[in-house]
Amino acid sequence: MHIHIQAEAIFDEKKISIRIKGIVQDITERKKAEEKIQRLANIVESSNDAIITLSLDGIITSWNKGAEQIYGY
Repeated sequence: MHIHIQAEAIFDEKKISIRIKGIVQDITERKKAEEKIQRLANIVESSNDAIITLSLDGIITSWNKGAEQIYGY
């Protein structure tokens, strides 16, 4: 389980802590998604096959080292 904690202490005029407020958020699913994205990015980057990303307008937005070797860019 992964959690994110954010807290803040509230002090009175004498700098004495009178309250602490905060949140605890379960970010397990977000961490799993980030790990999956990283794993897929590593696969694309290490592939010898040419892998190119195009925008909806047909403009190349990224390519891997395999594409550089095959197309010479």
